[in-house]
Order: sequence, then C-alpha cells, then structure tokens
Amino acid sequence: MKKKTLFIILLTSIIIIVGIVIMTLYFVTDIFKSPSEKFWKYFSKSIEDVKIKLDNKISLQENFKNNNSYLSNGKLSLTFEKGENNSKVLNVTTNTKHDKNNGRTYFDAILKNGDLDIFNISYINSRDIYAIKCDDVIPNYIGVRNENLKDSIKKYNESYATYIPNKININEFINSLKLSDEEKEYIINTYFSIVLNNIPENQYTNTKEELTINGIKYYANVYSLKLKGDNIKNILAECLNKIKDDEQTISIINNIFSFVQFEPDKDTLIDKVDELIYHINNTEFEGDFEIHIYENNGEVIKILSEIFEMIKIDFEIDIDTMNLSIELPNEIFGYEQKNTVVEEKNEIIDLNNYDSNKNIQDKYAKIKILLQNTNDADINKIEIIPNINNLEENIIIESSISDIKNNSYNNVYNININLLREDKKEKLKATYNVNTTKSDQIEEILDLETTNTVIANDYETKQFQEFWKNWLNIFKDKLSDKMKMLGFEEVF
Repeated sequence: MKKKTLFIILLTSIIIIVGIVIMTLYFVTDIFKSPSEKFWKYFSKSIEDVKIKLDNKISLQENFKNNNSYLSNGKLSLTFEKGENNSKVLNVTTNTKHDKNNGRTYFDAILKNGDLDIFNISYINSRDIYAIKCDDVIPNYIGVRNENLKDSIKKYNESYATYIPNKININEFINSLKLSDEEKEYIINTYFSIVLNNIPENQYTNTKEELTINGIKYYANVYSLKLKGDNIKNILAECLNKIKDDEQTISIINNIFSFVQFEPDKDTLIDKVDELIYHINNTEFEGDFEIHIYENNGEVIKILSEIFEMIKIDFEIDIDTMNLSIELPNEIFGYEQKNTVVEEKNEIIDLNNYDSNKNIQDKYAKIKILLQNTNDADINKIEIIPNINNLEENIIIESSISDIKNNSYNNVYNININLLREDKKEKLKATYNVNTTKSDQIEEILDLETTNTVIANDYETKQFQEFWKNWLNIFKDKLSDKMKMLGFEEVF
C-alpha cells in the first residue's frame, strides 16, 4: 500500500513538473508556438521597444519647461552658397523667458549686422492673448484672444469655422488623440480578430538567416508574413463594415472629433465608410505586402518590409541605435515617371551597355533616419534623397537633444539643403544652438490688454482685415530693406 501511495505521489509530482516545464516552454520560449504566434509576439514586442526608445530626452525637457520658470538664449546662423566663392551669412539671436508664476511667455528674434541689432520681432502669450510686435511697423502688439474662436472665424470664413474649436488648447488636442487603456483593449480585441481570421496559417513562415548590423554578425530567427492583395481588401472591408454597426467605435471616433466640436452624425459617418468600402472593392491591390521580423536572443534586431513592390522599409534596432531606411517612388518629390517608348525602327539594343538597375533607381527616392540614445544626448538625423540616382541633391536634418544637468540643457539643430541648378551647386545651411536654464527671477513680462494690444476679436471684420493687410505690407517692406542692407537683394 505504501509503495502504491509512493508511486502515485511520485507520478503526480512528475506530471506536475512536466506540466510546469511545458507551460514554461510555451509562455517563456517559442518552442511550441505556431509561426503566426511567433510573428505577432515579436511584432508586438518591436512596437513596445520602439516606444520605449522614443520616450527620450524631449519629454524630460518638456516636463522641465512645464514645471519651472526659465530663460533660453539661442543663435541662428543661415549660410547661402551659390556656385563657388559665392556665399552669404545671416545671423539671428533669439531670447525666450517664461514666468511659471503668472504663466506668461516672451520670445524675440533679432536680425544682426555684426554686433548691431537691425530688425526685431517679438511675441508674448499673456493669459489667453497671443500677440506679436515689430517696432519698425508700430509699437503695439497685434494678436488674438483665445476664446469664442468659432464665432470670430465665422466673420472671415464660414466654412473654416466648422473645424475650429472655441478655444485652442494644444495639450487637450493631443490628449483627445490618445485612447484610454480600455479603448485600446476594445479596438485590439474587436478588430485584431478580423485581421487574424483573414490570414491563413500558411502565409506565415519561420526561417533562420545570418546578417550583420553595426559590424556585429547575428544568426537570427526570421518570422515572416506575406499578405496577398485579396487579404488586404478583405481585412479593410470587414473592418469598415464592423465600424458601421459598432456603437462603441463610433463613440471613440466622435470623442476624437469633439476637440473641434464637430461630431459627424452616424448617418454621415456610415455614408463615408460606404464610400471607402466601394473604393476598396474597386481597387486592384497588385503585389504582396511582406513583413520579416528578425529576432536574436529574444530581442527584435531588424524589421524588413516590402509594400506592393513599391515601398521598401529596412529598420535596424540596436541597444541604443535605430536605423530606418525607406525607399519609395520619387513622384512624391515632383519627379515625373517617364515611360520609355520604342519607335518601330530596326534598331539593335546593346544589352551589354544596358543597366536595368539604373532604370529602377531612377524611379526611387530614399529617406534615412538615425535615432541614437546616449547618456548625454539623443542624436537624431534625417536624410532625404529625392532621387537615389542623384546623390548630390539631398536634405539633411540633424538634432542633438541634451540631458538636463544642473537645471540646464543645450540643444543643437542643423539643416543642410543641397541642390543642383543648371550644373551649379546651391547650398543652404542653418544652425541653431539654444541653451535653456531654470531661473527663479524672471524680468517682468508685459501683461497684454486692450491698451497695449490690437486684439482681432474686438474689431469688425473689414476694419481688422484692412489694418492687418497694411501691417503686413509695411513689415515686408521694412524687412526687405534690412535684407538688402545685408546683401540679400534676391530674397524679396
């Protein structure tokens, strides 16, 4: 009897241990997961990893500015080059001060000629009034009161008023675009099942591949999904049909529109959804939509995607670096796609000198994005190449967003635009260096009121339109004179 009891206990213990091992292998590892489960597991993980990396020093700086009075001083340098030995430089200084105690903010930009201040424009936000001033035009601020905006806009354009809230609050607008955890869960549970139901298991594959990222070799697991055109059409159509009958989704959509106090009624929304369904059903989705997720030791290190043989996305994720490269048709940059027409002639084409890759490259642009997190700063770089067969024309945007040390931080921004016009190189380089420091004592910022500010809300439409038109004309003439003084005759 004791032996039988011992045997039962031993057998039960083994079953429990084996069960725990199997559960651990299933939930912690990928041994028993299907190709689709592995794909969506690492797809979801990649999104979370990117969100964490993007939650960087910008948010720290925003919190710093929201919770402190501060001073900022910046220097902007603009360099224009046209051909060789022909360059001009424009210098501007900026000053910002914010008083947390009364919520007022002051900013000015000063055009410099050497050490001389030759042109100045300033801005103040005081309570609900936002205004600008240029002493070369008139000594008063000109602005708008951030209240009853819908009625004010109606005076100028009835159609625009539909989309304007009575009061603009950027934070409220951003928050209106965010979904609550309950809303996110509902959307995922409701619509993700539609996605899954329209993708057969045989469209998921698991392979292994050797690759190199930042000089390091990996032997990665590759989780792939190939969506056919019919898959995408069915997913979009079913999701849209679900929206029409889903009161909760319609409520979420209306909450987003509520910021501008424009909530489409249900019938109007359904009509718009029906229009989308019609266009989707009558559109041919040529090619496939492929996504390949590369995983090494539980971490996503690369995502490769090709969309309908038109757009290619290569996204590499390292510990502190993200590299994103996108190839897309250069039509979006104004390049016309020219189809080669062969006339009916007895011509012999020399295939030895024919470069098919060049013809393909002529049709594509490239966007490269680098995000690098260091202890001292977040380095961001965007390079736009409108035609990858012409690397001399590009736009490069760089920023260095520093950490906060000793209640101070320093940011640097650079923009380089390189053009080729009639075989002559033209360059525009802009560098902006700005330092922000906490300050417990802020020089008093003017409190805007009707005695020192021309407030648009308080005037009749024609009266203010005429005044604003004259102000702009004088401003343009004054600035044009100053620019010509600095040798920039062609700017205006």
